[in-house]
Amino acid sequence: MVETCDLVESDTAGRVLEETDQNGNVLNDYFYLGDERMGRVNGQGALYFYYNDQLSTTRIMTDRNGNVCYDADYFPWGDEQHVYLNTCGQNYKFTGKERDPDMDIDDFGARFYKAGMGRFYSPDWSATVEPVPYAKLENPQSLNLYAYVTDNPLRFSDPDGHVEGAPDGNGEEPPGSPGGAGSPQTGAQNHNPPPPDANHTHTLTVREVSGQQGNPANHITVQVDNGKEVGFGPVQDMTAKQIIENTPVPGQVEPRAAGVTTVDAVTVYMTKDEAAQAQGTIDARTTNPGDYQRSGRSCVDFGEDVVRSTGARAPSDTLPSHLIRDLRAIQIQDNTTQAP
Repeated sequence: MVETCDLVESDTAGRVLEETDQNGNVLNDYFYLGDERMGRVNGQGALYFYYNDQLSTTRIMTDRNGNVCYDADYFPWGDEQHVYLNTCGQNYKFTGKERDPDMDIDDFGARFYKAGMGRFYSPDWSATVEPVPYAKLENPQSLNLYAYVTDNPLRFSDPDGHVEGAPDGNGEEPPGSPGGAGSPQTGAQNHNPPPPDANHTHTLTVREVSGQQGNPANHITVQVDNGKEVGFGPVQDMTAKQIIENTPVPGQVEPRAAGVTTVDAVTVYMTKDEAAQAQGTIDARTTNPGDYQRSGRSCVDFGEDVVRSTGARAPSDTLPSHLIRDLRAIQIQDNTTQAP
């Protein structure tokens, strides 16, 4: 059963931080990694984690022990197609927006959206008078003021009820993607950077793996050639309070756990000297791991440091899936899989 909340506290970015009843009793506290909702702690102290897809739609939730308590598939326009399990009910569903359980509509900020219709309840509007607000005249789909993301819900999401956004929710295509800023101009370049040359025979593989130690955001590991595959994480499981407050805790470089699955991976090709630099960075963190911080000095930050040690470009991300996506986008944009 989902509690009825009377008051909501949000931050300046519009992220819901806390829900209370009319008497001020806390119903739920929420915590985030960047803009991605990662979990909630209810008024009784129970901790739950969100597992979201590329559009930030909640697909699975687990308790602190990794037991699944919500599992659902969705139709493209956002209706729940099939709910396999729902013992920790919650209202943040399609693209992470709050769904009114009585009216079955989603709050996108500027407007309400009805997933069953694939349309907004009201036409789009703008603060200044515009003939067709937020329309792109070269795209006829954008002229329909009730349409959702120009009728392309599998690729785009709408961050605020006004503008379609890329899957990262920022209203733009990721760099290097088709149509994105700095994207290569030819299809061949866009998808197939040339093979490495004869000097770049060593590999650095950066992987996103499924939830080491129950991590709801998945985990990043790195591996030089056929060496040990490792990631950076906390020595002990973090408490709900440490997660919410982003508290630094003792960290460690740890091997990939048995039984986890590779979700995605990117390979950087290196010279012998660059491979030695990458392995040296891994060894230095292993010897002196320092603190782990879920949003900050995390497994993603560790992966980025190892990539940069080769001389290759790396983004500054917070989520494992975003790191893999952006590393691939950089390779497409630079038209090479080699470290320089």
